[in-house]
Amino acid sequence: MSALRTVPPAPDVRWPTLKAGFHPCHQSAANLWMHAVTTPLGMVGTMALLAMIHPVVPAAAAIWAAVWLLERLPWRVAAATAVAFAAMLAAALLLSWTFWGAVAAVVVGYAGQEAAHWLVGEPTFQSSYQGQQGWLGQLAEHTVFLVPLILDGMARHPELFRPFVPADRIAHGTLAGADELSSLGTLAGWVAGQGELPMDRTTHWWPRDLPAPASEAFQQLATSQEVIAIIQERFGDDYVVAPVHRMNEVYVAAEKPERTSDTVFYMSHIDGPLALFPSSSVFRCLVAITPNERVATHFPMDGATYDAPRTFVLDTADVLGFDFNRELHYISEQGAGPRLSEPDGRRVTLKLHFSIAPKALPWWGWLHGQLTGRYNEIARQVFLDTIAPKTLRERLGAVWVLSTTRAFEVVQRWTGATNLAYVLLAGAVSYALGSLSLFVVLTSFVHYGLYIATFAHREGVSYGHFLRDSMFFKAVSMGTLVAVALADFSLQPLALAMIAAGFGTAAAAAAALGKERTYFGVELGRVAPKRVTRFPYGTIPHPMILGAIVGLLGVHALDGVQAALPWVVPVHIALYLVHLIQEQIDYQRRKGTGEEANISAVS
Repeated sequence: MSALRTVPPAPDVRWPTLKAGFHPCHQSAANLWMHAVTTPLGMVGTMALLAMIHPVVPAAAAIWAAVWLLERLPWRVAAATAVAFAAMLAAALLLSWTFWGAVAAVVVGYAGQEAAHWLVGEPTFQSSYQGQQGWLGQLAEHTVFLVPLILDGMARHPELFRPFVPADRIAHGTLAGADELSSLGTLAGWVAGQGELPMDRTTHWWPRDLPAPASEAFQQLATSQEVIAIIQERFGDDYVVAPVHRMNEVYVAAEKPERTSDTVFYMSHIDGPLALFPSSSVFRCLVAITPNERVATHFPMDGATYDAPRTFVLDTADVLGFDFNRELHYISEQGAGPRLSEPDGRRVTLKLHFSIAPKALPWWGWLHGQLTGRYNEIARQVFLDTIAPKTLRERLGAVWVLSTTRAFEVVQRWTGATNLAYVLLAGAVSYALGSLSLFVVLTSFVHYGLYIATFAHREGVSYGHFLRDSMFFKAVSMGTLVAVALADFSLQPLALAMIAAGFGTAAAAAAALGKERTYFGVELGRVAPKRVTRFPYGTIPHPMILGAIVGLLGVHALDGVQAALPWVVPVHIALYLVHLIQEQIDYQRRKGTGEEANISAVS
């Protein structure tokens, strides 16, 4: 009878063997994330096709697979797999799928997995056994276990969730190498030998303008491993940092002008518009050549508040790096030191540039750098044409530079260019497919990911970006719910009472804590722990989250929401509960240390 036994081997045989083969082929974070998107997409498409036969068919298949795997996986992996199957089944049954749409999801899902391996240069697991005896059986086994293998791979690398945390990417250090200091001295001497420079506008030289030995000194600094190491520290060893030479220059500051392109340096601004490159950055590195006590560089999104920015005053050999396409910044003249118009007051810096991308995708960083470099060359010419405007065209050009700078500041401060583009793209795709559900899925739950990831990874967080992103995506989420509710509104007193009581309690809790404590101010070390006793604290446990849940249940009770999106509120509540469990675990860890006096909670 044992020869006829059909029960697969125990998990200590099958599961470890699969992991031993799968994980070496999926070590790249980019590869795992692409699989985390493409595999569910293909499976949802398959379930949607099966649902066209009858909805019971994919449900039965998903339940059978979850139960079958339950006996063959560690319980944590099995539980996570069951949740993933439930989510995919819900997406297949609740979203509006056409036959060709489901087919496209299957094709894109499978092709996307192959493309992921090609992009990062890792072999596929299938290639390790394809063509061997019994390989079709191995392929079937690989396919059945694919979701738990991906989940296990991501659990083995918790740093994979760092991309969801708005990170502090400002790099700062001081050069100490003999070669670097010698090169700085060479460039300082060359600039000093250029005679009297204009005081009413900035002066710029590009590498091609420099004679030897100034050119050689510039090149040494542009490729300095010490400079690169300062940037590398902010990203880690999984990223490659490469120079972008076409953007580099020597820059001499001037007195603050009025209504010329130089004015932008004193306005909160972003240097470039190419922020829509996931997993890649182009950094501008300021390297101070001369002493400086007066000119300060400010980063309003990284300070205590927008009006109390993080500030650096760069002295000789100091290095300051920031994202060319994403980081708001500006300069100002402080009270200390000689004025820029005085002989010893001219501030001379190098502007060096580097692309940063995952080691598995160096070409992506190169492309980002080249496109940013091309933009910089075009913008540079406009800038130079309007640095000392005389004609009407030049004056209009200066107005254009200043007005677009102000517009970019508003977008970046309140929404974030990447966030806004993502929501607009989600809206366009959803509109084209005629699917409100798709827009809700893509945009309504992002803020929970921010909460959960930031709560778990607390080091190196850019608080201003976290606050902006969380509030923006929550506004989009709640705005969508309000729009759906109003689209088919009818007076339902009990539901409205629940909405008022629930969200009113959550708002009272937020007021009692204050914005910083509400948004992880304690956990991120911005404010000291403090026991808050103001109502509703001390009366209602976890009033912010519980109040929000009651309010959401009231929204769920509205007929219009029930008809259009009966699943959306349960998903909101489930994600709130995930964060509530996260808070409780953290509270128990802190208990007895004095830190449990206040645990921030987002609503």
